Amino acid sequence: MAGMFNNAVTAITAVVVGAVLAGALSDGVSAQATDQYRDQPKLRPIVAVGDSFLAGIGAGDYDEVNGCRRSRNSMPALLAQRNGAALVDLTCPGATTAHTDRSMAAIPQNSGLILIQVGGNDIGFLTIAGACFIASERACLEQVSRGQSQVPSIATDLRHQIATIKQRSRDADIVVLGYPRLLGNPRQCESLMTPARVASINALQRQLDRTLRAVAISSGARFVDWPRRIDRHSLCSTRPWYALPGTRIDDLLHPTPIAARVMARHVGKALSR
Repeated sequence: MAGMFNNAVTAITAVVVGAVLAGALSDGVSAQATDQYRDQPKLRPIVAVGDSFLAGIGAGDYDEVNGCRRSRNSMPALLAQRNGAALVDLTCPGATTAHTDRSMAAIPQNSGLILIQVGGNDIGFLTIAGACFIASERACLEQVSRGQSQVPSIATDLRHQIATIKQRSRDADIVVLGYPRLLGNPRQCESLMTPARVASINALQRQLDRTLRAVAISSGARFVDWPRRIDRHSLCSTRPWYALPGTRIDDLLHPTPIAARVMARHVGKALSR
């Protein structure tokens, strides 16, 4: 595993640099997304709004729409297939709450289920990964601290978006999704990074998830976190369910197809309760 993660450092560096050079990303919003369902009142589509984790990056078999890469094996795609529903995919890798806010107008008014996963890019996930994998411990912890400072604004933006969705799609079920635990116990991750770095990243992830949960519940939406079964297959496990070196470089650190399948079943069960 140590050799694998040494290769990952070089790959992650390239991902971070590429993201910086890429600059702005497309909103991934098309008028067709709304127009397609405007005259089909009996069709209750599933809508996905969010970032690369919801877009299924890491799961392979991609389409690219309006500059946004999306997987046919993503959790929302699998959930739609299992329910015989159409999918309106408004996800986009790199999306922040500012981007998802601009997606609101493309959500069909007759939506049946709206999935939202956002916040990871607002806290600077890529920048944190770069700092904690390749920079000093001080740089890593400082970047995590900057991420923590962004969490209150994520809560404000998400609360506004849920209110907007409720006005637009009054009968839709709204589900806010948390984020998987990328790293495991600090002792399991010694070949990857120091315990202090692992603990700080885990604490930030828990803070973000607690905030997303609180906003969802207080706003009348549901919150569904990633199941423990996926958490047990973190980057630090012997069998990670995350894209590692050997896959395409911009898939790195994202859930694999098996994780997407497990998450789709988990969300389906949560919605049936």
